[in-house]
Amino acid sequence: MYIDIKAYGANNTGKIINTKTIQSALDACHKNKGGTVYFPAGKYLTGTLIVRSNTNVMIAAGAVILGSQNIDDYDCNEASFIDACGAKRGKGLILFLKAENVSLYGAGTINGQGDIFPDLSHRPMLLRFIECEDIRVDGITLKDSGAWVQHYFKCRNLTISNVTVDSYANANNDGLDLDCCQQVRVFGCHFRSGDDALTLKSTTDKPCRDIVISNCILSSNCNGLKFGTESIGDFENVIMTNCVIYDTKLGGITIAVVDGAKLKNVVISNITMRNVGTAIFIRLGNRKYNKSIKKNIIGEIENLTLENIYAGDAGIIGSSILGLKHQSIKNVKLKNINISSAGGCKEYDDSVVLPELMDVYPEFNRWGNFPAFGLYCRHVAGISLENCIFTTMDADCRPATKFEDVRFNERG
Repeated sequence: MYIDIKAYGANNTGKIINTKTIQSALDACHKNKGGTVYFPAGKYLTGTLIVRSNTNVMIAAGAVILGSQNIDDYDCNEASFIDACGAKRGKGLILFLKAENVSLYGAGTINGQGDIFPDLSHRPMLLRFIECEDIRVDGITLKDSGAWVQHYFKCRNLTISNVTVDSYANANNDGLDLDCCQQVRVFGCHFRSGDDALTLKSTTDKPCRDIVISNCILSSNCNGLKFGTESIGDFENVIMTNCVIYDTKLGGITIAVVDGAKLKNVVISNITMRNVGTAIFIRLGNRKYNKSIKKNIIGEIENLTLENIYAGDAGIIGSSILGLKHQSIKNVKLKNINISSAGGCKEYDDSVVLPELMDVYPEFNRWGNFPAFGLYCRHVAGISLENCIFTTMDADCRPATKFEDVRFNERG
């Protein structure tokens, strides 16, 4: 079945709300056992749209779906939750609800016009896929979300390819959030976002597992490639490879396991970055933002490989791998790492003991400058470094590396 939304009366001027008209086309497609709902060239203003099983949504070149700037037009709070910033999430522009065999594709654009929403707790996301299976998202451009740009929650068998994100309209608007998802491929995407560019997280105790991310270009006012901070469910069997990160204010690669999750068997390789706050920030903490889940469990990080990582123009603070005094990070391999940082630290008191800060929101700059300009490691049980080079652009009084409560593997 093929449905042109204009045949259902959709207005393409961008000035008349089309929610009921477009929803009628989507419902007709689902009721007739599936097909394609087509958005031809034009501008289509709408509130929340709900897509169900066996529905393909095609947005043609020259077509723009515009999110309404009236919060009352976002009337669905399906699978709402509280995020790690304490904000309630649930509203969205396009929601795929417990759908199977669905796709969203084309050369068109979805623009959330999200700068109009100041309230952190009620701003709508652009896309939400909730407990969906067999999903394809390809080719579209996503702009100016009110909150997270793409949220995939408890989804399985998901492919995201050739998607462009350009979203700086509001705060807390991650480019992509894979939340408790399994069997995922992300490739060929370019994400520019005001918050973390590409994030794996777990807002429940379900895992993120069996995921490949490759050939992406990332830029962010926060972090580039990231795990967390919401980290209740485990992270396992993940590969991130062949990505470029640029103009990112916090961590190029950030791993923040702070809510009881176990992270293991993760490989991050072939990453090049420039102009980042820090190249690598790996943090095991004990924050527990949702204290009703795993409240007595401290998380784990184990079997982590970082290989073929190059960073130019990193900031002065330095990279770090930080476990906890009573829960070390285990079995970390660093190979072919080349990080050039700003340097320029004129004095540093090496006798200062940095606080654990295990229960605060984890960011690399919480401690000020680390006691090494290249890599500072603390509470790590089993680490190996092979062909790791750390340099500075300006002279720096600190050593290149420093290790506290660290055990090296045989090749370390």
